[in-house]
Amino acid sequence: MALSVRRIAQAVVNAVAAIYGGATPESNTVHTVFTGTANATIDANALGLTFGLDAAQEAFDEALTRPEVIAIVQPFVIPTIS
Repeated sequence: MALSVRRIAQAVVNAVAAIYGGATPESNTVHTVFTGTANATIDANALGLTFGLDAAQEAFDEALTRPEVIAIVQPFVIPTIS
């Protein structure tokens, strides 16, 4: 069954809103990175940043939950994800 252009466009708009909105608030100040040999944690609170904590919180992405990911991709996947 073909989807209408309007329905596809709305699904894309909803997906983008969910990706960038998310249920998780922008409050993360800790980011874990892999150095090539081990995980290292960067804490924005400990960096002495001059541009403010709000900017640091917005720069570190919060992980999406399984329900958030399903809500983002479900309009593009058949059958229903459980």
